[in-house]
Amino acid sequence: MLGLPYIANNIITENSGRYAGGIMIAYCEGMTLENNVISYNYTTGNFGGGGGIYVDWESINIINNTIVNNHSDGTGGGLCITGNAGVIKNCIIYGNTGNGNTATNEPVIRKRFEGNPDVSYTNIEGGWDGEEIMDALPLFIDTIQFKLSVLSPSIDAGDPDPIYFDQTLEGNLNIVLLPAQGFLLNDMGAYGGPHYQVYEAPIDTPPVGFAFNASSTGPNFDLKYANGLLEIKMDKSEYICPAVRLDRAFFFCKKKNAGSSVSLEPNGFKASRLVAKKLDACN
Repeated sequence: MLGLPYIANNIITENSGRYAGGIMIAYCEGMTLENNVISYNYTTGNFGGGGGIYVDWESINIINNTIVNNHSDGTGGGLCITGNAGVIKNCIIYGNTGNGNTATNEPVIRKRFEGNPDVSYTNIEGGWDGEEIMDALPLFIDTIQFKLSVLSPSIDAGDPDPIYFDQTLEGNLNIVLLPAQGFLLNDMGAYGGPHYQVYEAPIDTPPVGFAFNASSTGPNFDLKYANGLLEIKMDKSEYICPAVRLDRAFFFCKKKNAGSSVSLEPNGFKASRLVAKKLDACN
């Protein structure tokens, strides 16, 4: 493959090979691999492995990819970097398995023939030597597209440079476009940054806001998320907080008089001692 290919917004899965189980990139100096899910690929481990990705000799840019659950019978279950110093940024590299020196995380990334990638703002299992590296469970909500749950530590954890900001609703920088989560800052993985494929909102998407009135009172204001439900506990006020979101629905709150607790879900709401009024917009 010659020139400067741009490979983006794919799911590369369940492939196999002697090396480069998922994708092989050779002699493509300066090309970009962006917003891809690379998962469940397998290599027998020849030439250093590379269960998910094998990059041969010339440096490329690996930006905002989710590289998960790949395997090598040799080293480099996630990636093999041969003889180059490419960029790995804003990625999630987790659940990949292989053999080798665990002290240098060789089962996950194999550095071959002085390969030395510049890794930053990446969630990588086993850690790595680089800027703003984390090692934390990504908390995906599925095992095919690997979208992030609202509790994922990878949300808003990518490079804070504005060139990597997530996509937002036109005219409102506080609402990022699905499947990104959180706020404007880059989400690590395949669904962060300015170039991921935006999900179209379904026809039955709920209104963007709710107003609450209730008779009971509570001691505090708290947000909890579990089992697909967002629980809002309020004191003597009503809150509509910007950009609290579950997958396909947005929930806002604004201070008013009342208090209670309510559980919200993407296709509606459940309430106790609560009267809810849907709003067309929230100020």
